[in-house]
Amino acid sequence: MTDEQLRNSPLPLEVVTEEEWSSWKEHPTTKTFRKYLTKQLAMTFEHWVAGSFTAPEGDRTLQLNSSAIGRGQLIKDILELTAQEINQGMNDE
Repeated sequence: MTDEQLRNSPLPLEVVTEEEWSSWKEHPTTKTFRKYLTKQLAMTFEHWVAGSFTAPEGDRTLQLNSSAIGRGQLIKDILELTAQEINQGMNDE
């Protein structure tokens, strides 16, 4: 949803401004949380390199790898989130 669509919407909307988003990202607790997520992403990669997502059965290896990829993608998506994406997700019908 564009900024203009947000302003012209007939429904009361929950909106995060760019200023609020920047302020939140600069908060010490948020910085610690983002550092934690970055560490978790790196640890997932290290576990993958070490073979932690390999099992004797091919199907189990596929499941372990798929789960790790999903976890890594989720962390990456959270770290890259924007105020616009949040606003759009909160106000989609």
